[in-house]
Amino acid sequence: MTSFGACTIIARNYLAQARVLSASFASLNPGVPLYTLVVDGDEADRSLLGIGEVVLPADLGLDSRTLHSMMTIYDVMEFSTSLKPALLMHLIRRGHKAVAYFDPDIQLFASVADVLHDAEAGGIVLTPHVLTPFPRDGKIVSEQMVMTAGIYNLGFIAVGASAFRFLAWWNDRLRFDAISDPANALFTDQRFIDWVPSLFACTISRDRGLNVAHWNLHERPLGGVAGALTAGGFPLRFLHFSGYDPRLPWLLSKHTQENPRVLLSEHPLLRTLCDEYGDALIAAGYLEQRDVAYRFDTLPNGVRLTSSIRRLVRSVERGDIEPLTPPPDAFEHPDAFASWLLRPAFGDRLATLTAIEFAVWSGRSDLRSAFSDVLVSTGQAYKDWFAHDPSAQQAKAAVESRLAPVEQIDDGSRAPQRSSLGWAVVVATVPGTDEHEIAVRLANSVLLTPGPFSVIGLHTAPDRAAQAPGIRLVEQIDRDNMIVLLAADQAVNSEISLALDHGHGRSIAVVLGDAPAVSDSPASRAAFGELWVTSRAAAERLAAETRAGTAVQTVRQVSFPLESTRSAGAVSTSEWMLDRAEGDLIVLCDAGRPGRSTVDDLLLTLEVFRAANDAVAWPSRLVVLTAQLPVADRERLAFAVGTDRRDVILVSSQVTPAEKGVLARAADIVISLHSEQPLGLVVADAMAAATPVVASGGSAQLWATDSSTASLVPLDADGRADFAHSVRALSALLRASSARDRQSRAAASALHDFSAEATAARLGLLLTATGAMQPEASAESEQGA
Repeated sequence: MTSFGACTIIARNYLAQARVLSASFASLNPGVPLYTLVVDGDEADRSLLGIGEVVLPADLGLDSRTLHSMMTIYDVMEFSTSLKPALLMHLIRRGHKAVAYFDPDIQLFASVADVLHDAEAGGIVLTPHVLTPFPRDGKIVSEQMVMTAGIYNLGFIAVGASAFRFLAWWNDRLRFDAISDPANALFTDQRFIDWVPSLFACTISRDRGLNVAHWNLHERPLGGVAGALTAGGFPLRFLHFSGYDPRLPWLLSKHTQENPRVLLSEHPLLRTLCDEYGDALIAAGYLEQRDVAYRFDTLPNGVRLTSSIRRLVRSVERGDIEPLTPPPDAFEHPDAFASWLLRPAFGDRLATLTAIEFAVWSGRSDLRSAFSDVLVSTGQAYKDWFAHDPSAQQAKAAVESRLAPVEQIDDGSRAPQRSSLGWAVVVATVPGTDEHEIAVRLANSVLLTPGPFSVIGLHTAPDRAAQAPGIRLVEQIDRDNMIVLLAADQAVNSEISLALDHGHGRSIAVVLGDAPAVSDSPASRAAFGELWVTSRAAAERLAAETRAGTAVQTVRQVSFPLESTRSAGAVSTSEWMLDRAEGDLIVLCDAGRPGRSTVDDLLLTLEVFRAANDAVAWPSRLVVLTAQLPVADRERLAFAVGTDRRDVILVSSQVTPAEKGVLARAADIVISLHSEQPLGLVVADAMAAATPVVASGGSAQLWATDSSTASLVPLDADGRADFAHSVRALSALLRASSARDRQSRAAASALHDFSAEATAARLGLLLTATGAMQPEASAESEQGA
């Protein structure tokens, strides 16, 4: 194996350019092999002549799922540039000590052996677009264009084996971000290289004979004679014919048609070199190859991957947006992918938009402006536009036409037949939040009452929804009677609004939490007939407003089950620093969502803990979950904690509701001194786990607490937990070795009163109050539906 190597990357329509590059390189760098990666090639292409050794994407060491993903999210230019570091790493793994990459539209005029030696010694060799300032004369290329594309031109780069760490870093960035998106500072593979001089050892070549092109010919005038050409006084190594087309021989580059800085008519030698290069391209088959279609523009079933579809899949795979179901591997399962495009997949937890509808919207700025809140309030209006716009319907039909005629895709556009029997249970909360955990618990209790039910909002379906008779999983509201579970500050989406406008049954909003105020929430302002809340204070306030004629007619307070029926799995507490020496006590506090007094309540909790801890000769630590707080609030708490005490731990990483349940069981005490109305999930989990609780009189969880089940702290004249009382309560629990035994007896009672079954019994009475719930005989008619 020779020490050095060279490579290029093409799609099959660039075969002629690769042949000219290969011939010029081989004649001037004998003994150095050149490899050509054919990004849309197959095994038959390994026999292609005149381009050195053929490499295929499957040779690069990337797994097929990753390759298929990149083929899906990138167009031909983006995919080609995204594989550059992987190709260079592949060749270094094959034993080359240095490798140079050349764009295929390059022709060499002198050896580059010294550049490869520099790469072997220094790791990386880069060539800037220009070496002198641009005149500010309005001509193309300009400073702004270079700043948009990147300081260094990646039509050429040379790397040594010592650059492997750089290549791995670059490869990682190009997994998702090799797109052309100047507004977000991305231009295929180039913008990342601006970081290289700061992050890695490299050589920035000032050799004016390297990478000569339309963007720098003004500073590198050509001279000399054939065999001894110069550029700016340096030997001409290679010309980069970026944008040159031999069918338009009067243009140096298609990229500079407007006001170009360099004109062929003014540079006879350059014109001669361009003409000779054009003749070589045509002789190499340019006219025959240029119109060869890029193989990955379409899937094997003929579905075209438009730019909007590519960007949508990229957003999903990057985690920017979350569909109800992830897209299948487009190249492994093209028909399943096409079906996914046509099924409801996005939109305010009810999947009101199909993937193709969302792709069209996200790919057009005018639609994003006209329907700015498309996942909530403007979703139905956008669907109406989509149903009547010819271009939108053409995009949909282009996918439908490639599916088997027998497959009927329900895209959610047909209005469902409404049933007056039973209830539609809409879980509209955001997965991963405390509100969603409580919504699922409440939904499970509702589903324990006599049915039938339809369950909507399947990011995380209630446990019983998948297997219980009389329960149907649907994607649109199909019953007159609705129970909608949502957060206090959550907008009411278009699907729910339409159902409220046209419904004839009972409509109940179950509002979880009290932030900022239930009476001001979107749910209260919507046309729900009933408002159920989990906060005692909210219920009292709304009842007063109802009597004054300013709120909905029916207000009820409901409880949620203390225990979750779902397994949290094995969650290690070590990530949250709960591992401690034997005998250490852990006091857990959940900061909850930010409110007007949240930080003040937490600062009070710190002082209460310190006072109680100092009074008790027993090692203990306070662990505060702060992920939902703004950074400024977390910093204020960190400042209050200081750096000299190790007994307070602020956990800023995200903790799921299931993980909070694990923490509540692992802790020795849970403290909640909130003066406003948090959801109380951690307190509920603590009570279910027989973990002692100190709670203030302002906590929303007090529907399940009294002096026998928790250490209750009264509020002072300012509406905050009384400091002295809080210290006494926490000190007593820190001292009492039998505290958990007493709490266990109290928890058994609480679990009896607030189990899923007991909660279901209370909810069943409320749901049958006006006869909206049908007898069980009616449910039997839908079993198995």
